[in-house]
Amino acid sequence: MTEETTAMLTKKGLRASLLARRKQLFESLALDNGLAERFLEMLELARPKSVGLFWPIRSEPGLLSVARDWLKRTGGLIYLPETRPDCMIYRLWHEGAELRKDCAGIPYPQGEEASKPPAMVVAPCVGYAESCRRLGYGGGYFDRYLASYGNQRPLAVGVAFDELRVPEEIFESFDEPLDAVVTERRIILKAKAPL
Repeated sequence: MTEETTAMLTKKGLRASLLARRKQLFESLALDNGLAERFLEMLELARPKSVGLFWPIRSEPGLLSVARDWLKRTGGLIYLPETRPDCMIYRLWHEGAELRKDCAGIPYPQGEEASKPPAMVVAPCVGYAESCRRLGYGGGYFDRYLASYGNQRPLAVGVAFDELRVPEEIFESFDEPLDAVVTERRIILKAKAPL
């Protein structure tokens, strides 16, 4: 077996156990409230004019209301991703927007497509590392989205429950690092986060 195959098998096994644990943690209102509070702190720290969020599925934290309330006060915009077979884009979202399901079965708004990336993009983590690396679902959409912008990429933030840490060794060269990870306990900032 190659190193890459071993890493993929390790990631697959980790994803299954982490998703099961995330589902248990999701039931805790205290953890969810803590995550919302830390996410609000991240918004205050970054002060983005626009945020690319996510429609919560599979026990992901729901942060749309926190972002909506903060952005209403600051005049910012919210975008949600649409996953296409070959890429991911962001579309403008507002409360009450009509939703459709993308190729991954995730709801997205029919609003206008973002002409440039939102100032801050946020992704749910299945797991994360202290170095601000994100373990996602394995499709690579978020990684490719970030990579497509090179040095001009938006501020990339992951959200996760604190205990869902994973070892650094599972990550590969194509796994794009984040600038920050927000948990219910803390905000982990990468040393050179563009804040």
